[in-house]
Amino acid sequence: TDLVLSQLPLLDRVKEQSNLPMTEVATQNNSVAGLIERHQVTHLQCTPSMAGLLIADTATRAAMKQLRQMMVGGEALTEALALQLQQIVAGQVHNMYGPTETAIWSATHTLTQVNGIVPVGRPIANTELYILDRNGQPVPVGVAGELLIGGEGVTRGYLNRPELTQERFIPHPLSQNPADRLYRTGDLVRYRRDGNVEFLGRIDFQVKVRGYRIELGEIETILSRHEAVREAAIVVREDVPGDKRLVAYVLPQPGQQPANSQLREYLLARLPEYMVPSNFVVLEAFPLTPNNKVDRKAL
Repeated sequence: TDLVLSQLPLLDRVKEQSNLPMTEVATQNNSVAGLIERHQVTHLQCTPSMAGLLIADTATRAAMKQLRQMMVGGEALTEALALQLQQIVAGQVHNMYGPTETAIWSATHTLTQVNGIVPVGRPIANTELYILDRNGQPVPVGVAGELLIGGEGVTRGYLNRPELTQERFIPHPLSQNPADRLYRTGDLVRYRRDGNVEFLGRIDFQVKVRGYRIELGEIETILSRHEAVREAAIVVREDVPGDKRLVAYVLPQPGQQPANSQLREYLLARLPEYMVPSNFVVLEAFPLTPNNKVDRKAL
C-alpha cells in the first residue's frame, strides 16, 4: 500500500502534463522519440505490434537505445522482432504474458539467446501454471496442452456471466481451499526442457483445412524467419462455402518486397504442403485494435 501511495504524485504530474495549454504543447516535441529524450525514459512497455511500429521510425529507434528495460506483451513476440529489439535496446528486453482474468501478468521471460519460439517464461510470484491435455491431465515436456493459471492473481469471474465464469474458472484440484479456482486461458503452450513455457497460439487458432489439423502460430513463426519478412499473420478464409484456404498477410522488412513464389518456396522447404498458404498478401501495416494488437478480423 505504501508503495502504491508513493506513486500518486507521479500520476498527478501526468495529469498536469496532459492539461498543458495547447500553445505550450505545440512548442514541445511530443513524439515518442521526443518524450523519451525529454524525460530520459528508462522503462517502456507496449505490445509487440506497437514495438514494430516504434522501431520502424528512425528517430524512435535511436531514442530507444537508452532504455534500460523494455517490456512487451499482449501478443506473441516473434523471433524476428525479438532479435531486432535486442539489437536496438541497450538494456534488457522482457517478454510478458498474462490474460486480464489473472490480473494481467502471470509469467515473464528475459531475452537471452533468441533461437526459435520466444518463451513466455516462468510464473511470477504467487502464481501457478499448469499445462493440461483435453482430459485435464498434466502433459509431459514438449507436448502441447492448454495453459491453466492459479494463484493470487486469478479473479472471481465475469460480471453477470455465470455460465461463462463456470466454464473458464474451474475448481482447483490441488488446493485445500474450495474457493480457489484455475483459469482456463484457451492458450496452447508446452514446457521446454529448461522449465520455460512456450506459447504456441490460441487453441481456437488450431484449424482443420482439408482434413488436416493446423496450428496457425507455427506457420507464422517460420514465415517470420524469412529474411524479407518483418511480421506475418495467417488466417483461414472461406470465400467459397466449404472451401477453406490459408492466407498469409506479411509485413516486409524495410526496402524488401518479397514475391509470393519466393515465400511459398521458402515454406515448402520447411513445412508440409498442406500447411503452406494459398495466397500471400504484402501490407504496409497490419490493422490494429484499440489496444494496439493485430486485428485479425480486419485482415
